[in-house]
Amino acid sequence: MPRSFNPANPNSEPYTKDVESAIRAAGQRPVMLRAASEDEFDNTFAELIEQKAGALIVTADNTFTRATPRLTALAARHRIPTIYQWRDFVLAGGLISYGANLREANRQLGLYAGRVLKGERAADLPVLQPTKLNSSSTSRPRKPSASRSPQACSPAPTR
Repeated sequence: MPRSFNPANPNSEPYTKDVESAIRAAGQRPVMLRAASEDEFDNTFAELIEQKAGALIVTADNTFTRATPRLTALAARHRIPTIYQWRDFVLAGGLISYGANLREANRQLGLYAGRVLKGERAADLPVLQPTKLNSSSTSRPRKPSASRSPQACSPAPTR
């Protein structure tokens, strides 16, 4: 199962190893495709087609998030089932997403900032892992929206 990641992002390596292990445990052969910029997306999808990819995992990365409409459009055009990290990809026409609840993560960030502003040392605060996760999907792939506005997409994704 192919997976796309940004080699310019130093956080991608540990995540890549975890995803590779999970793919192997599922009896699949992982294929790592690199895309450090939006200019590389067409070549990445051409490689997916060449390798007859059955699905694609798009990792959390600002490069991919900024290009949400383009990535969902490429996946739809090439008919490659794709799972994304954030619900926004589903709202833009993607098939499925699974990842941390960003609203909850931002709430926790605000609580931490408040504790630091009240005098606690950041080094003394515990490291938290997400406990609320979101899963969104569409009943069928939709035509990607040219607009970034979630209101322009229909039908609405399920939770």
